[in-house]
Amino acid sequence: PRAHNMGDAPYCLQRVLRGGSDALREAFTKVFHGLNGTGSDTGALSAMTVLDICDGSHAGLLAAALGARQVICLEDIDNLLAKLQRTARENGMRNVIPWAGATHGAPWDMDAWGLVDVLVGDGFFARLATGTPLWQPLQFWYLRSAVDAVLTPTAVVIPHCVRIMACVVSFDNLWESYKPVTTIAGFDHSRYEKLRASAQSASTGVTGMDPLPLWQYPSTCLSPPQVVATLNTWQPIDFDCEDSLSTTTTTYFPIDCAGHVNQDAANRRRLPHALVFWNDYSLQNGDEPICCTEFHGYNDGSDCEGGNPRFPDIGLQSVRWLYDCPQELQSNSFNVHLACTINLRAADMQFNVKYEP
Repeated sequence: PRAHNMGDAPYCLQRVLRGGSDALREAFTKVFHGLNGTGSDTGALSAMTVLDICDGSHAGLLAAALGARQVICLEDIDNLLAKLQRTARENGMRNVIPWAGATHGAPWDMDAWGLVDVLVGDGFFARLATGTPLWQPLQFWYLRSAVDAVLTPTAVVIPHCVRIMACVVSFDNLWESYKPVTTIAGFDHSRYEKLRASAQSASTGVTGMDPLPLWQYPSTCLSPPQVVATLNTWQPIDFDCEDSLSTTTTTYFPIDCAGHVNQDAANRRRLPHALVFWNDYSLQNGDEPICCTEFHGYNDGSDCEGGNPRFPDIGLQSVRWLYDCPQELQSNSFNVHLACTINLRAADMQFNVKYEP
């Protein structure tokens, strides 16, 4: 493939085939090959129309490289649309059709494109620069619902579902940089702290949530990783069913403050600093999810034997700090109680935390 410069960043199709993650690339490749029924890269895929609806996604380009008949890539930002066109042209990918979207005056061309056989979106690469990593799959679900009318009745939707995961961690050093600012050298900084919290809420949509590249910061898991919510992206959102538009799930994270795993190298007790959130994707029904996060030295998940989470070096995780946890609880075992409310009508996601003995 021919390399060229896209704006300020070097880019080449080889990165598409790598996918930035071996597990991710192999998972998407396996799914696309499986559409052929033969496990090869020729066959049924060559007769299919693929629609990629995540801007910044590489999944559609991967499908094109593997021989899809035509791949329509949604890109509603003008300069990125031009770069997508250049990428396709300079790599000889004549089966890639950039599409600005109906909201930009480009309605779906049913005569030229027909119905969609495969709908795909790569949430790992979609909007990685934003401060809302948990909202990536939610955005995909909205877009998937909006284009439902152009899908065939048997269309394959990738990913099939997304799980929002979380666990409680203790950071080695990162927590020091994010502690609430109160009094410094005798001066009251509470006004600054209020402004900082307000700006954080405006940028991330959730008070007390920071988007961070956690692969850079050592941490220890103090609770089993658990599923907080599941988004069934394989089916469109039913806006006519009010009961399904707002859901609340409750998750308990047990913290064993007396456990031996809560001692650091200096025999200091590890404190629960934050709830860390990330997304796990199941590309097909029945598939094991692609776990963004690996846990090393972690037990079977049935107890609080801690381990060191290894976060991927692409994308961001969402961190909800637990500085409001009462100190009197931290000398004994207690539960972090998390209530996650997703309101699809209001496009709103809320995380409420309580602490219980």
